[in-house]
This record gives sequence, C-alpha cells and structure tokens, in this order.
Amino acid sequence: MGIGGSLEQCQVDWQCDPGLPGVQSLGQLFFTSSSSSHDAEAAALVSFAHSCGVPDHHSEALVDHQSWLARVGGGANDVAAATVFNMMATDAAARGVNMYE
Repeated sequence: MGIGGSLEQCQVDWQCDPGLPGVQSLGQLFFTSSSSSHDAEAAALVSFAHSCGVPDHHSEALVDHQSWLARVGGGANDVAAATVFNMMATDAAARGVNMYE
C-alpha cells in the first residue's frame, strides 16, 4: 500500500496518517494534478535524474537543496518541496537528494 492508501486499511500504522507533514507534502507535490499529467511529470523527473547522473552511476545523481527547489518546488510548493527534500536527503546534514531514490 502506498501513500494514498485508505486509513481504514491501516488504522494501526501511523505512517499512513494523512495529517503528517511529510504525507501532506508528498501529496501536494506529486498527487494534486490531473491524472493525464502524471506521465508528463514522471517523464520530467526521470529526465532530470538522467541529467544529474546516468543510471549506471546512480550514486552520483545528487542534487542540492536549491536545485531541488528549482526543479520540484515550482514556487508555490517550496515549503512542500523543502519538506520532501529533508525526508529524502541521503546524508545526515540534508545536503543532497539522490534523484534515483
């Protein structure tokens, strides 16, 4: 079950709580547009990941906070993008996100 799962299915699992900031941020960034644009958004993110590093060298596909906000935040969602960046950061200091993860 993913982020959009029903609370009835996971009453005990606190990670499914739609009131959590991380869940809300993911929803704002990736699940608010119409279903017809999901493929285009996914293709844009994959293209961005490839520009950061080829799949064979996926560990090198790191982006910093500013690059993430510019590509994912889009101005209106900067708070949500920053929250997701902090959740996905690959190091303890939250300096980078691996685009393939």
